Amino acid sequence: MTATGLVGVLAGAACNGSEDGDSFEDGESLDDGGVSTDAAPNPTGGDPDAGHGDTCQPTVEQTPGPYPQAGLEREDLDLYGHDGVAFELRGRVLDPDCQPIAGATVLLWHATPSPHGTKPSSVDPDPAYQAAVYDHESMSGATTPDDRPIPTGEQMYYGWVRTDANGHYRFRTLRPGWYLNGAAYRTSHLHARVFVAGEVRITTQLYFADDDFNEHDLIYVQCLEQGDCIMPIDAGGNGSFDFVVPDADE
Repeated sequence: MTATGLVGVLAGAACNGSEDGDSFEDGESLDDGGVSTDAAPNPTGGDPDAGHGDTCQPTVEQTPGPYPQAGLEREDLDLYGHDGVAFELRGRVLDPDCQPIAGATVLLWHATPSPHGTKPSSVDPDPAYQAAVYDHESMSGATTPDDRPIPTGEQMYYGWVRTDANGHYRFRTLRPGWYLNGAAYRTSHLHARVFVAGEVRITTQLYFADDDFNEHDLIYVQCLEQGDCIMPIDAGGNGSFDFVVPDADE
């Protein structure tokens, strides 16, 4: 698949397939082993132990993008054997008082990965750049390691998890590639939604602090003007982000 076609392979997740995503069907919670309870870095400014009189700024709202779809309950999105850079995202869901929210649903979706060392030469269209290539005919009838049918490209890199008792969530995936948005590549990014008590409370996009396309991406710039949606990247190349849910009347 060429770079210009990569916009067609954004994975998606939303309430019952609705782009507006204003509700989410409750299901069984993850078992205790499903989400790490290790303390995650805390870019939102709240105390890592949550509370103690601190306040946290609600997460910036951003467009859901072109492909929100219904998701599957899974934290591992690296299921298709693609070449790419392994990446783990972890963090918490908090209220404005920095208190953890247990049982919140975090949905994550993103574009297909780019193979190791593959990147557009600039933000301008690069005919030589190519992300993951799909051969849907050969994948017919195949299943992923979690026994799900191999979906179309638009449905590959998406999933949802529920937060544990301390508000923690975690995903394992591959870093998304770059795709053309008009005449320029978007910076690498993740799409996310957070549901609490079955209602969507946050729709946003998350950005990699080390991506040198960031300053050229107008949606990224809008985020910086409104707040913070950048994931700090640790020495192992993994990211963290705490979602802060606004008060219900906001």
